[in-house]
Amino acid sequence: MTNVIELPPAGSVAYNEVVLFKLDGQEYTTTDRPRVALSLRYMRMIREEGESEANAYLVEQFIGTEAYERLMDYDDLTTEQFAGIMELVKSITIKALPGEGEGGPKGKGRKGRKR
Repeated sequence: MTNVIELPPAGSVAYNEVVLFKLDGQEYTTTDRPRVALSLRYMRMIREEGESEANAYLVEQFIGTEAYERLMDYDDLTTEQFAGIMELVKSITIKALPGEGEGGPKGKGRKGRKR
């Protein structure tokens, strides 16, 4: 007997908004539940291209082009401020994966197999 996982229609799941940063009175928000595909791409990029490249990709994809460009154009952005934004983005991203927790996804280092 096969259990079929029924997925709800796209756009029907409620998400909470998280404020990532404020700049000139404007709040830049994101969802507390990113696309799992983005989280999986991020994890693969860490393995294949390194953490720096993966982080650069993740933050732009996660916060969107407008917010990313605002950060790039903000000359007073400090390393500490950007690191805080990056840590929040990474923490939300990792939590989107099954088995999330303090150390990341369970089974880290195990290879999946095709059936």
